[in-house]
Amino acid sequence: MKKVLVLSTINGIAGRNGLTGIFDYVNAGHDWSIRFLQNPDDLGASVLEGIVRDGLDGVVVSPRTVTAQIRRLFDLPVPVVMIHDPDEARPRRKRAFALLKNDDRAVGRLAADYFLAKAKFRAYAFLPTPSHTKWSDERREGFSERLKGKGITPVLWQPEKMGLHDFLKALPKPAAVFGATDLERSEEHTSALQSR
Repeated sequence: MKKVLVLSTINGIAGRNGLTGIFDYVNAGHDWSIRFLQNPDDLGASVLEGIVRDGLDGVVVSPRTVTAQIRRLFDLPVPVVMIHDPDEARPRRKRAFALLKNDDRAVGRLAADYFLAKAKFRAYAFLPTPSHTKWSDERREGFSERLKGKGITPVLWQPEKMGLHDFLKALPKPAAVFGATDLERSEEHTSALQSR
């Protein structure tokens, strides 16, 4: 039996889908004993030492950010699979390392294709993540490239210039709005979306 540490959050569809994939793999007949942790803060040095002492054959990690605790996992002498690379912090010299990552430009292109196939909108807008992330930028770039190929210039919400509620209200209707993420990370996001 392989002993595998899985460190992943489950808030949001992406986290739940990742865990579903892992459990589908195990249920297909792979003999894994899974130790599951949701919060990197739960992975203190003594906890990690205990896990390694009990036997550890591999790690699957899906971090929101790469913390000091997660970096310690990279130093273990076992294979590590990381699901997405939020900070481009993957280990450069670890031999037994695999990265699973979305093609975020393709995600942006697919969103644009979806809107273009639906109807003629008067505005196309993109909502980036509240804090700068590379994958959000890549989604915006794919979305913009596809729309510009059709002669459409999308509108980018710039939170430092205008609140989300005012931005959405000012868009000519009907408007197609592509949000980089489905997670609501700020009170302003929540209140703006509830007042639509």
